[in-house]
Amino acid sequence: MSDLNCNKPAMRLDEVPPGRIIKIRRIVGGWGIHLRLARLGIYEEEKVKILESAPFGGPILLEHLTSGAKIAVGRGMARKIIVEELNEG
Repeated sequence: MSDLNCNKPAMRLDEVPPGRIIKIRRIVGGWGIHLRLARLGIYEEEKVKILESAPFGGPILLEHLTSGAKIAVGRGMARKIIVEELNEG
């Protein structure tokens, strides 16, 4: 992911442990996934906090740092979201 221009390596959303604040760097996929995530308020360059990661392949619970909204994202979708971990919080 050399095009991300960041100090920390890029990783998938499903690889980030709870409690971390991340920036969404890229959404890998077509217009369908972009539309689904947009309806949830998730766009590239947004900052979110990982609240919970459900066991056994369950969803990941996020908090949108701008709006405070809580959003659950399934593992399949989370694997298509490339993120950068931030040093905040």
